[in-house]
Amino acid sequence: MAAIDCPTSSKWTQEHLNWHPTLPTLLVDIENGVYTK
Repeated sequence: MAAIDCPTSSKWTQEHLNWHPTLPTLLVDIENGVYTK
């Protein structure tokens, strides 16, 4: 499953369920070293 090319987006969820992320993104977490502690 991980090997298939299947781009994803939260755009549909945000538009249809009125959901908007409020926490930092994965890239921000990685840059801040969250996963190395």
